[in-house]
Amino acid sequence: MIGYAHPAGDNNGVRTDIEQIASYFSVNANGLTKAALHAESAEHAEIVLLQNPTKEAKVQAAAIYSSAWSRSYLKGGNPYGAVWRDFHYQVMFSSIAALVETGCDRIRMDNPVP
Repeated sequence: MIGYAHPAGDNNGVRTDIEQIASYFSVNANGLTKAALHAESAEHAEIVLLQNPTKEAKVQAAAIYSSAWSRSYLKGGNPYGAVWRDFHYQVMFSSIAALVETGCDRIRMDNPVP
Protein backbone atom coordinates (compact mmCIF):
# COMPACT_ATOMS: atom_id res chain seq x y z
CA MET A 1 0.00 0.00 0.00
CA ILE A 2 1.08 3.54 -0.69
CA GLY A 3 1.25 6.31 1.91
CA TYR A 4 2.01 10.00 1.49
CA ALA A 5 3.44 12.50 3.97
CA HIS A 6 2.72 16.16 3.23
CA PRO A 7 3.53 19.38 5.09
CA ALA A 8 0.37 21.07 6.40
CA GLY A 9 1.25 24.42 4.89
CA ASP A 10 3.84 26.77 3.46
CA ASN A 11 4.83 30.40 3.90
CA ASN A 12 1.45 31.44 2.45
CA GLY A 13 -0.69 29.37 4.85
CA VAL A 14 -2.43 26.01 4.60
CA ARG A 15 -1.84 23.76 1.57
CA THR A 16 -3.70 24.86 -1.53
CA ASP A 17 -4.75 21.28 -2.33
CA ILE A 18 -6.32 20.54 1.07
CA GLU A 19 -9.81 20.21 -0.48
CA GLN A 20 -8.60 17.55 -2.95
CA ILE A 21 -6.92 15.63 -0.12
CA ALA A 22 -10.12 15.84 1.96
CA SER A 23 -12.19 14.62 -0.97
CA TYR A 24 -9.85 11.71 -1.68
CA PHE A 25 -10.01 10.54 1.94
CA SER A 26 -13.76 11.27 2.28
CA VAL A 27 -13.36 13.77 5.13
CA ASN A 28 -14.85 17.20 5.64
CA ALA A 29 -12.69 19.83 3.90
CA ASN A 30 -13.36 22.46 6.58
CA GLY A 31 -12.41 20.00 9.31
CA LEU A 32 -9.19 19.04 7.54
CA THR A 33 -8.38 22.71 6.94
CA LYS A 34 -8.84 23.38 10.67
CA ALA A 35 -6.62 20.40 11.52
CA ALA A 36 -3.91 21.67 9.13
CA LEU A 37 -4.19 25.18 10.60
CA HIS A 38 -3.79 23.69 14.06
CA ALA A 39 -0.71 21.74 12.93
CA GLU A 40 0.80 24.99 11.65
CA SER A 41 -0.09 27.11 14.70
CA ALA A 42 0.50 24.65 17.57
CA GLU A 43 3.32 25.03 20.10
CA HIS A 44 4.61 21.53 19.29
CA ALA A 45 4.88 19.65 16.01
CA GLU A 46 1.64 17.93 15.00
CA ILE A 47 0.71 15.11 12.66
CA VAL A 48 -2.75 14.49 11.19
CA LEU A 49 -3.19 10.92 9.94
CA LEU A 50 -5.80 10.12 7.28
CA GLN A 51 -6.73 6.60 6.28
CA ASN A 52 -8.70 5.83 3.14
CA PRO A 53 -12.01 4.04 3.78
CA THR A 54 -11.85 2.47 0.30
CA LYS A 55 -9.61 -0.60 0.50
CA GLU A 56 -8.97 -0.55 -3.26
CA ALA A 57 -7.70 3.05 -3.25
CA LYS A 58 -4.21 3.58 -4.63
CA VAL A 59 -3.19 5.72 -1.65
CA GLN A 60 -4.24 4.11 1.63
CA ALA A 61 -3.04 6.75 4.09
CA ALA A 62 -1.64 10.25 4.35
CA ALA A 63 0.13 12.07 7.14
CA ILE A 64 -0.08 15.85 7.18
CA TYR A 65 2.64 17.28 9.40
CA SER A 66 3.75 20.68 10.71
CA SER A 67 5.91 22.38 8.11
CA ALA A 68 9.08 24.42 8.45
CA TRP A 69 6.81 27.48 8.35
CA SER A 70 4.87 26.37 11.42
CA ARG A 71 4.88 28.06 14.80
CA SER A 72 6.48 25.01 16.43
CA TYR A 73 9.40 25.14 13.98
CA LEU A 74 9.87 28.88 14.38
CA LYS A 75 9.69 28.59 18.16
CA GLY A 76 12.32 25.87 18.40
CA GLY A 77 14.33 26.48 15.26
CA ASN A 78 15.43 30.07 15.78
CA PRO A 79 18.14 29.35 18.39
CA TYR A 80 19.68 26.75 16.07
CA GLY A 81 19.94 28.83 12.92
CA ALA A 82 18.42 28.22 9.51
CA VAL A 83 17.84 24.45 9.74
CA TRP A 84 16.61 22.67 12.82
CA ARG A 85 17.18 19.03 11.97
CA ASP A 86 15.60 17.66 15.17
CA PHE A 87 12.26 19.12 14.08
CA HIS A 88 12.47 17.47 10.67
CA TYR A 89 13.48 14.14 12.20
CA GLN A 90 10.56 14.33 14.61
CA VAL A 91 7.87 15.04 12.02
CA MET A 92 9.35 12.88 9.27
CA PHE A 93 10.00 9.78 11.36
CA SER A 94 6.71 10.15 13.21
CA SER A 95 4.91 10.45 9.87
CA ILE A 96 6.67 7.36 8.54
CA ALA A 97 5.86 5.40 11.70
CA ALA A 98 2.19 6.39 11.54
CA LEU A 99 1.95 5.39 7.87
CA VAL A 100 3.67 2.05 8.51
CA GLU A 101 1.22 1.34 11.34
CA THR A 102 -1.64 1.71 8.85
CA GLY A 103 -0.04 -0.93 6.62
CA CYS A 104 1.76 1.25 4.07
CA ASP A 105 4.88 -0.36 2.66
CA ARG A 106 5.68 2.34 0.08
CA ILE A 107 5.89 5.91 1.32
CA ARG A 108 6.35 9.22 -0.47
CA MET A 109 7.58 12.20 1.56
CA ASP A 110 7.15 15.81 0.49
CA ASN A 111 9.75 18.43 1.32
CA PRO A 112 8.91 20.06 4.69
CA VAL A 113 9.96 23.41 3.25
CA PRO A 114 7.55 23.75 0.32
